[in-house]
Formats: sequence, structure tokens, C-alpha cells
Amino acid sequence: MTIALTLRSKGTGGIGGFGRLCSACAVGAALALGAASAFAQQSDQASQNGPQPSTAQASPPSSNQLQEVVVTATKRSQNVQDVPISVQAFSNEELQEKNILNLQSLTALSPGVDLEGGSPFSGDRSVLSASIRGIGQNDFAFNLNPGVGVYVDGVFLARTIGANVDLLDVDQVQILKGAQGTLFGANTIGGAINIVTHTPGNTPSFTATATGGSYNERDVGFTADIPIVSDVLLSSITVSSQQQDGYQKVIPYPTNGAVGDAPYVVDAQDAYPKAGDTTGDAYGGTGVVAMRGKLLWKATDKLNITFEGDWTHEDQEALPNVVISSYVGNLGAALPGYPPAGFPALAPGVSPYGSTFSTLYDLCIANGVSGIAGAVAAVPGGAPVGTPTNNLFSSVCSQPRGRVPGISTGGAALIGAGYVGVPAGQVPFPGVNPAYNYNNLAAYGNIGCNLSNPHSYCGTNQPRIFFSSSTMQTGNYDTTYANGPDYARQDIFGFSLNGVYTLSDTMQLKSITAYRQDLWDIGTDLDGTPETLLEVTDQQHQWQISQEFQLIGKALDNRLNYVGGLYYFNEYGYVHDYVPFEGLLDIYDSDANDVQNTYYAAFVHLDYSLNDHWEFIAGERYTDAQTYFLGGQGDLNSFPYGSECWQTACSGSGITPFLPVPGFTPPYNEDPAFQAAAALGSSYYLYFPLTPDSQAWHVSTPTASIQYHFNDDVMAYATWGKGFKQGGWTTRLSALIPDPTAARFGPEYAKQWELGVKSEWLNHHLLVNADVFYTNYDGIQLNIQQGISPVYTNAGNAIIRGAEVEVQSLLPGGLHLNGSASYIDDYYTYVNSAANIPQYANPDGTTVCPVQAVLIGGATRPVCDYLWPGVSQLNAQLPYTPRWKFTFDPTYDYVLPNEAILRFIPVFTYTTPMFLDSLNTPGLERPVTREFDASIHYVSANGMYDVALGGTNLTDDRYFTAGSVNYGAGVDDGYINAPREWYLTVKLNFGK
Repeated sequence: MTIALTLRSKGTGGIGGFGRLCSACAVGAALALGAASAFAQQSDQASQNGPQPSTAQASPPSSNQLQEVVVTATKRSQNVQDVPISVQAFSNEELQEKNILNLQSLTALSPGVDLEGGSPFSGDRSVLSASIRGIGQNDFAFNLNPGVGVYVDGVFLARTIGANVDLLDVDQVQILKGAQGTLFGANTIGGAINIVTHTPGNTPSFTATATGGSYNERDVGFTADIPIVSDVLLSSITVSSQQQDGYQKVIPYPTNGAVGDAPYVVDAQDAYPKAGDTTGDAYGGTGVVAMRGKLLWKATDKLNITFEGDWTHEDQEALPNVVISSYVGNLGAALPGYPPAGFPALAPGVSPYGSTFSTLYDLCIANGVSGIAGAVAAVPGGAPVGTPTNNLFSSVCSQPRGRVPGISTGGAALIGAGYVGVPAGQVPFPGVNPAYNYNNLAAYGNIGCNLSNPHSYCGTNQPRIFFSSSTMQTGNYDTTYANGPDYARQDIFGFSLNGVYTLSDTMQLKSITAYRQDLWDIGTDLDGTPETLLEVTDQQHQWQISQEFQLIGKALDNRLNYVGGLYYFNEYGYVHDYVPFEGLLDIYDSDANDVQNTYYAAFVHLDYSLNDHWEFIAGERYTDAQTYFLGGQGDLNSFPYGSECWQTACSGSGITPFLPVPGFTPPYNEDPAFQAAAALGSSYYLYFPLTPDSQAWHVSTPTASIQYHFNDDVMAYATWGKGFKQGGWTTRLSALIPDPTAARFGPEYAKQWELGVKSEWLNHHLLVNADVFYTNYDGIQLNIQQGISPVYTNAGNAIIRGAEVEVQSLLPGGLHLNGSASYIDDYYTYVNSAANIPQYANPDGTTVCPVQAVLIGGATRPVCDYLWPGVSQLNAQLPYTPRWKFTFDPTYDYVLPNEAILRFIPVFTYTTPMFLDSLNTPGLERPVTREFDASIHYVSANGMYDVALGGTNLTDDRYFTAGSVNYGAGVDDGYINAPREWYLTVKLNFGK
């Protein structure tokens, strides 16, 4: 039995920018399995439930050799030093000693690996943004698939949501690097993370932990083994609870001074449709309760059956968001010299570049009815080409926003509201009338309204907060003015039935049957203000069923190891996004956005030992992948027409009608084909026609390896393999498409070569593993910002090459040295001309990129305002791919006179800069990070209890874990990591 108590405290720290990445290859502790010679007995547990951990870590490492680590990377139990790919394995003891609570925390110990809890505008740390050797996925949407597969007891977690798995009851975590297409299948193009949870033991035992600390942290958990019938029916149960308050506090928006003027008004939380409207007083808090139960039935000497069920309930605060920069001052509708030669004229209302919505929002609140048309014409970009000055853009200001009967009440019209947040006498950009600055009342007195007098005040007594950096940033990462949606809720449950039948001494049949379901809702405020400007809420529901059969065995005098299998997977679900862009465009898609994915696969993997030195491996997987989609995204505000004028030109509404636009009839779209598709009969502007679409791929993903064993302790290998990640549809649009095929994107493919050596020296007191790799990465799927939409597309092809090394050594006197490093050199060899990368923006939102790219989906409109001289698209870098990562994580054991142990465990991680987005946005380049964690443990002589005092991020290195940019909406922002923490943990074990 084990009970642990942890006290943890987090400091506030300053504003810096560092990261928790880097690579540490501390291969896990010893794992106890049956000997390979007893293959049938080994099948009982090792092949069925994975490797079992030893308790060797409880004693001083100086008294032992480096322990053998057994993994199931090849679907059979095998010494990790004999596996011809780069694999890291972490034991339960190592995870607990180093305070590794979830997959995200393994980033610091894994060379070439980046695991982040959260993705852009996801708001939830349960989302796993995983990248291995430059290949992964940092988006949470249902229509987008992971690039690194996560497996729990052989069951694939198909969504990145919920994949940042809690590791309390885990016996081992294996990180497999490189494409794993043969044995693990589609969507493991970058690698796989194989999690083996605790297997019920034959001896009653109880292990418990408890943690408490700053921000009212209170974590508890236990795992109990309960044999029901000895050697026949065994069970285990694990329960954990993690609760903590957030470290980013919501503070009141100032009501006096240069940027704060009372009063101001904001839209009600229920004015627009949302997945939820819960708010809070802090961001970054944790609230998760999880349970897992296992029942192992040893039915006969040949048949073992394991039933497993798990449930996770999450109800916590959203991730803490920080506005990095704001962009305002350019509508981007008709810039000088646009459209360039060869491009058709921009259509009315079309605004593919510029800070459209932030600028129009400010113009609306800073002008009255009589002045808005002139203001729209005066601002850079001006009114859309071919549009009379009082049409479309300017008329939207006078209408209630997002008001659709039966769906939403919408927000009040913005026209002439007045504004706070700008010092008196300042004019932020052309078109802003200073007579609507509420600060004039305090600065110049109430002299009445005179539009020609900048010292007068002509707005209302309920002004709005002006859109600018000064109103969005508090100057402290750990405070925010944002008091909008603040929640991450999730309910996940699943069941699996795992059966292993021993057909003979050299052959077994395995079956894994599983069902899982996930219901997820989040709300995150991205604008940094109390206004409803960029408040994102999202709901996703997914359920999946899978079946896998494996035939595992030996032949040819045990020189041939083989694994063959059949696999079936089916999932269905939806993603519903709700995003009010300044209330002027209101993305809404609860009518559809339905996705179904189905896979059928067959695979074989052969490992033949020619003699004691040479070993040859070959394998192949054939996958039939089918996917179905029904899009439903639209705009409740029918921008730029307005929800009250959609298809009616405001006839009879009392609002000034639109002036005629020659050659166009409502809804004033640029293409008559779009007019018909958009909607007649729809209550708002639909971007997707309600037409289902499907795609299918039939893919072979082979692998081959050659190994040479110099002796029992030194092995060199060469491995080649392929990986595949399915295509799909982008669901985030900003203009109507006539056919769903225009939203398609294709698959990714990777071919990887790896050369490596795995070795142990000095009588198993020194381990040195090293590898080099080279990857052809084609059809790279990335989010490319186009206007207000992060459009997912095949951006191009790249070469990724690099090297990794890990070292472990046991020295006399209780010192265990661990270190690792990785180097990655990535570069594009081809970039789609429609992919506007790299890209940055000027303060007014005008975008700069190497080429005048065109919108994806068939349209031919430029999305970049200016060329970037001397820069090529090939200069862009892949996201989440630092050049260098180093980790040093020694362990030192000091034996006390009473034979108890004082254990010191420092972990230092150094990571060079990397970009968090595909555009290589300057504000989203994470600088060099230097992070230091440390703990000191008191381990009792009998191993019954372990008391640990430690700290994480002791350097108080602050950095963004995920971020996004939206120039049309006017911001780039990111989720900020936690500050310095200290903790105290007590762990008790009984029965082990």
C-alpha cells in the first residue's frame, strides 16, 4: 500500500520567455517479466498487458547494474536495446520520482520530442499537441488527425482532445520515434506513444499519494490490487483527483486613468450562441477526477482475459491566455495598387487582408450615423472596391449584431457608442473621431456634442472599450482583464476486453476490443478585455469502436519472430465552433460539421536472426481509410450584410437600405453560382453547402531493418519505414464555397531512414545510444491564415534530418548520471503557392509574405499586401521544431545510518528557439528556454514511504505553450506556462 502527500507552491515570477522542451533519454527502471524461454507463461501477462516494473529504483542505483528494460514497441516483449528504432521507456517509479503527472511533462526528458498540453484557442490542457522529430499536430479540431498516435493498453486515442493522459496508474510509457505505419497504422506518421497501465497483481497491495501546495493545490490518488481468487481472478482499481486554483487572476478593468474611463458596457454572455457561458476569476486551474478498473481472469493455463474500464471527468478553468500584439487601422478592402495585374477586382464586402474586424469595430464605436461612411472611406483600405461609401461595411455598424430569430438575441448596434481606453487628444488611426472619446469629459469637461470639436463628447453614457494593445495587456502574464468564457469540461469513458490465448509453446492469439466516448466543451477568452470581441467556445462529441487481432509467435528454431494482425476502427462525431469576431462576424456551425472515419487494415512484421550477429526485419501494413464529412459553418451576422439585412437589403426594417450595387443582387456575392448556393431559405449566411462529401485512400506502409550485433551488449541498425496521415476538410472558412470538395486537403506521407547504435559498457554501468535520421515529409498539413480563417491545407514538402544521443551511467557512491541531446535540421523543399508562409504583419494588420499568395479553394485573390524582399517561402520553419535540445537529469542516493535513502533528482533542460505556428509569426517564436526542476526524497529503509520536497520551473522561465495569430481579427495571442512551483509529496506503499 502506498500513500503520498504533496505540498506544492507556485511563485509569481517575472515576465520572461523560456520553454520546457529538450530531450532526456533516461530509459526507465527495471521491468520484471517472465524469461523468453518460458514463452507460454510470458504470454499470460507480458504480452497481454505489457511489461511489468521492478522495484529496483527503491534501492541505491550504485548497488545495481543498469536494469534491462522490456518494451512492446514491436507488439511483442523485447529488450529496448534490441529494438531497431529510437525508443524511450519510462517506468512508474521514474515518472513518480520526477513528478511526471501527464504526457506533457515528458517533454523535458525526451530528445526530439515536444509534448504540449493545449493547442491554439483550445483552452484546455487535456489536448495533446505532440510533435516528434518535427512531425505532429497542434490543432484540436475533430476534422484534423494527430500525427503522433497515443495508445493506452493497445487502444488508439483517435483525437488529440483527452490525449494528455494522466499517468498515475501507469506501469510504463514508451515513446517510439519516427513513422510507425506498419505496426501502429495511420496517423502515427511522426511516432507513437504507447502507454501500459498497471496490471493487477496476485498480492494485495495499496499505493496512495497526496499533493498539496500553492494556489490551493490538492491532489490525491491511490491504486489498489485486490486478488479475488488467487492466481485466477485478480483486480485493481485506481482513483485520482487533481484540484488547483488558476495562476492567472482576472482583475477589474481600470475605471480611471489614461486607458480606463467609467462607465463602459459589454455584451451579455448569452447574447451570442455559445457552447457555454461559465466565467471565472482565474485561468489555469485544474479540476480532474479519474478512475480506472481492471479485472484479470486467468481462465485456463492457455487463456487470459482482461476487462478494463476508465472514466475521466474534467471541470476546470481554461488555459491562461495573453495577448501578444494587436493589429488595427486597416480595413484591407482596397489598398493602393490592388488588385495586382492578373487578379480580378475585389468583390463587394470581400476583405482578404488587413485588420478588418478590429478596425471596423473601432470605427463603429468612434463615429455616428452621419460620419461612419466617411470614416470607412478615410481609413487605409477604405470601403470595398465597387461599393458605395454608405453600403455594406458602414451599414453594419447601425444594425444589431448576430440577431437571428430562434438562435440568438445578438448584441446591440455599435454605432456612436463612444469609447474608453484612449487618452484624450489622441487619434489612434484615420477615421477615428476623437469627439467620441469618453475621456474628454474628464480632460476637458462636458462641453456638449460638437463633431468638429475634438474636445467635446458625442458618444453615449455606455461607451465600449477601444480595441488596442493598451486595453488588452495588463503588463503581467499572471493577470488579465478578460472575464469571458472560462471553462474546460470533459467526460471520457471507455471499455476494453483484452484476450490472449496460447495456441502452442511458440504461438499465441490476441484480441483487443474497445469502445470509447468523449464529450468536450470549452470556453476561452482571447481578447484580454471584458468585451465580447474574441471569445471562443467549442463543443465536440466523439465515439469510437475498434477491434484488433494479433497472431504472435516464433518459428524456424526460434530464429523467426512474427506478428500478424487485422484491424478495424470506426469513429463518428462532430465539432461545433462559436466565435464572435468583434460581434461583427459570428461564426456558427451547430447545424453540422459531422465527421466519420473508418479504417480496415492488415499487417505483418517478421524478424529473422540469421545468426548471432545478423538480424533482418521486414513488415508491411495495408490500410483502407474512408472518411465522410458534412460541413455546417456559417455566419450568424451574415457579414458584411448584417443579420437584419440578410437577403432583404433591410427593406421595411427602418434601417437605411443598401444602395444598389451594379451587377449584383442580394446577397451581393461575387459569383452568381455562390448566390444560389448561399441560401435561399437559410436564416443566415452559410459558407458550406449542406452537401456531404467523402474521401478514401488505400495505402501501404512498409518497414525494413538490418541489425548487426557485435556482441550481447552492442548493436547497430539501419531502419527504413513509411508513414501515412489521412486527409480531410478544413472547416474554418470566411467565404462561401459552392462545393465541399473546395475544402478538401490531402494526406501526409513520410519516408524515414534511421541509423543507430545501442550499447552498454563497463559491465552494464554505462549505456550509450545514438542515432541519425533523415525524413522525406510530403503533403505537410498546416494551418495557413487567410483573412480571418486558419485554413488547413497541404502547405508543401520538407526534409527533416537530425541526430539524438542518450547516456546513462552508474557510478560508485550512489550517483546515476543521465543526459540526452537532439539536433534537428528541417527545411522546405517545396511550398504551395497558396501557402502564405512565412508571414508577419505591420501594426495596422497589413500582411507581408514572400509571394502574393492566392486563397485556397479556387479563388484567385491575394492574401498578402506586400512582398518580403529577399525572403523565400522555403525560408519558413516547421512549428514546434527546435534545432537543439539538451537535458541533464542525474540522480544521487545518499544512504543514511538507518538504511533510509536521501535521493536528489535535479532536471535541467535547455531548448533553442522554435516557432509555435506555421506562419512563423515573430511574436510566436519561443526564445531559448532554460528550465530547472529538482526534488529531494526521503525513502524509508523498507520502501514503505517516500517524502519528497521539490520544485518545478525553478528558473521561473515563462514561455508560450501554444499560440495563434489572426490579423483580420486583430490579435496574436498565446497560452502562458505556469510560474515557479514548489511541492511536498508523501507516498505510502503497503503490500509491495
